Amino acid sequence: MDLTKQIVIGETDTLVFFSGIEDEVEIAKTIAAFSNSNGGTILLGVKKNGKIIGLNPLTAEKDFQNIMLKLCKPMVVYTSELIEKDLKFVLRVIIPEYSEKPISVTNQDEIYIRAENQNLKANKILLKVWKLEHLNSIKSKILTEDQKQIFELIKLFPEISLSQLYRKSQLSLKTVDRIVSDLIFSEFIEMKLTKAGSSFVTIQTRY
Repeated sequence: MDLTKQIVIGETDTLVFFSGIEDEVEIAKTIAAFSNSNGGTILLGVKKNGKIIGLNPLTAEKDFQNIMLKLCKPMVVYTSELIEKDLKFVLRVIIPEYSEKPISVTNQDEIYIRAENQNLKANKILLKVWKLEHLNSIKSKILTEDQKQIFELIKLFPEISLSQLYRKSQLSLKTVDRIVSDLIFSEFIEMKLTKAGSSFVTIQTRY
């Protein structure tokens, strides 16, 4: 996409601006968040308001690579290009979704995803879902009675929170965590993660 058109769009879940390379931790969080979500594009040399201030074209790509190597684990594969606009240089970096999540920020030992135009910490449920994916677990087709109970609660109370599930189900916290993770993995429900917390909705009408 043309750089000007991309800047006009403004920041989104898949597009972030940084005026420079100085904020290494926030850049690393964004790399990790894009990798753990649906991928995205970073424009370096662009202020949050869309004004192009540019970068040093001789060091920009190396500086970005150093941030990624120093602060992201494992190493992220990406593509980048230097774009000249009005005698100023912008580094456009495209981060794909990583196939074997998660990517973590090493100096904080934290894991981020991208939602609501910001970097949010991944919760324990999402980590459990990723673990099921790594193990190539078998998706549930026939639900147990406990799984049915959780499914029906989510169906009855759309966007119910995890703490509400704990209270209403009368199952142990560990059991609820396991069931919710399995229902997400098996595509019976989905989780919405926001700054305020997580909530759940059904994506199948019945089991």
